[in-house]
Amino acid sequence: VENVVSVTKEVPRVCDACKETEENDNEIVDNLCKNDFALKIKVKEISYINGDTKVVPETKSKTIYMMNGVSERDLRKTVLWLRDGQKCICEEMNDINAAYLVV
Repeated sequence: VENVVSVTKEVPRVCDACKETEENDNEIVDNLCKNDFALKIKVKEISYINGDTKVVPETKSKTIYMMNGVSERDLRKTVLWLRDGQKCICEEMNDINAAYLVV
């Protein structure tokens, strides 16, 4: 009898950020109001580190909707991390020229 080694292949999947269910307008507003900040950004750079996606926004493209407890200085250094983002199969982050809402 030969030794059998099992090989597992990691299947691409949709990341947690993209799994969110579709929301109606009221749910979106309610969720915005529950967060400490909300920004509309354009992306300067997307890179991948240890399987996570690092999104660096254009510094002058940010539109601040609210910032409870967050200073403008903090927002200047903002970097968005998406855990396991490199494995995500969705197309949402493929357009570097699009504007994104960050909460």
